[in-house]
Amino acid sequence: MTKRKILFLIPNLGGGGAERVFLHLLNNLDRLKFDFHLCVLRQEGPFFSELSSDVTVINLNTSLRRSLFKVADTIRNLHPDVVLSNVCFMNLITGFARMYLPNQIPLYLARESGIPSQRKLLYKNKFLRYIELLYRLSYRLFDGIICQSDDMLFDVHKMYGVPQRKLIKINNPVDIDHIQRLANDIVATKFLPDKTNLLAVGRLNQQKGFDLLLQAMALTKNKRLHLHILGEGDEYGKLRSHAEELRLSDRVTFHGFCKNPYAYMAAADVFVMTSRYEGFPNAMVEAMALGCPTVAFQCQGGLNEIIKNCMNGYSVEFGNIREFAMLLDKGDYLNLDRKLIVKDIWNRYRLDKIVKEYEYILTNVCKKDCRETG
Repeated sequence: MTKRKILFLIPNLGGGGAERVFLHLLNNLDRLKFDFHLCVLRQEGPFFSELSSDVTVINLNTSLRRSLFKVADTIRNLHPDVVLSNVCFMNLITGFARMYLPNQIPLYLARESGIPSQRKLLYKNKFLRYIELLYRLSYRLFDGIICQSDDMLFDVHKMYGVPQRKLIKINNPVDIDHIQRLANDIVATKFLPDKTNLLAVGRLNQQKGFDLLLQAMALTKNKRLHLHILGEGDEYGKLRSHAEELRLSDRVTFHGFCKNPYAYMAAADVFVMTSRYEGFPNAMVEAMALGCPTVAFQCQGGLNEIIKNCMNGYSVEFGNIREFAMLLDKGDYLNLDRKLIVKDIWNRYRLDKIVKEYEYILTNVCKKDCRETG
């Protein structure tokens, strides 16, 4: 059997969700079917220590703004069968690199990592808003766009005019065995035994909506509720000040960055999320994989697919802070079957299932036939 040569393109292997998905694929795709090459702008990030030794790494050692011709040269010299790029700006560069390679014949795939219409609303720099026009052009140069949810698939089609036949839906994988092993480190948690411990995980920025979560927390009447926030980011100081203004200093704990969030997820009574949008809520699904129920806003990004009300959690209309607070106070999530939650996530998002969906795309999908794997 002739192996298909796959070129993975990503800025680095930092500790984000997009990088973790590539790490899972590079470590778990079938070695008998594929020959892997990972091209990065800089060889940095914590996930490199976990990358399989048989993956060839190409380090361009350049910045994003200077990467276009280096990416094009890499594709020209390597002659891959498939080019798979990841992370929005890397997709932009890869799409335009194809314009310089008219005689190259690989299949070009991009993995979208956000909701374009929502991402555009968060741009503070007017110049960045015009970047969306470049995305619209670049994405049309790809043979397929991999989306993580129905929301994302519809949004990419609407925002960028990508034909439905080029859109492919594949959810993010969860390495359940791995996170269950890490979750055994119960000593690492700092939960109070006499409290109902609420857990939120994510980068402290506007997208994640921690300001809305603090407002909801301020409306709760059950003083046994204690919110734990894992993560760091630009809004750390602003959020701490906001918590003090709402008189929540003794009911909210900011833990900062946590190398092992899974021990917290396994011990938490409920996972809470008030994001303005998600690409795919990895942290929430990982918490569910450990049996933790969820209370979340109905934001774009697959929430309507993941949450099954009264089975694995509860969803609230986005922005309805009062109803969110009432659900926290009511505490019905404490009565949900945690073993059933784990089983449901295993059936839908386990690593080997998602890897096989990628293998199908990388093996069988040609330029004239990109379709949802289902």
